[in-house]
Amino acid sequence: MFVTVWLGILDLQNGRLEFANAAHNPPLLKKDGEPFMYMDYKKYRRGLVLGGLAEVRYSNNEIYLSPGDVLFLYTDGVTEAVNHDLELYGEDRLLKCMEGNYGMEPELLLRAVRRDIDDFASGMEQYDDITMVVLKIKA
Repeated sequence: MFVTVWLGILDLQNGRLEFANAAHNPPLLKKDGEPFMYMDYKKYRRGLVLGGLAEVRYSNNEIYLSPGDVLFLYTDGVTEAVNHDLELYGEDRLLKCMEGNYGMEPELLLRAVRRDIDDFASGMEQYDDITMVVLKIKA
């Protein structure tokens, strides 16, 4: 058994988001006027699973969020949902869904992603949790 964690602290005064990633899925970030991008491990530091080794230290990352930016966090149950052909929903499909719906209010955006996952899986049993959080910075 193991646990992955993504923890962030957002300063609402200046938009500074300090975060650490303990082997969690890379969030999707959309800066205003730019396409979504995965906050992958080439650019942002990522640590081991939480509790995997006793003396592990986790590195902080820092970004600044501005009005119009969108941050999407999710568990692996999203990208690992399967259809009847045992194909994974995957990161590419998630990215396409987010690009097509990012203008929605956060609650509607989450519903749109969930609906897309359900349509893809078309009745297949869900094997893992599906948890999603969206943060949209307003003026």
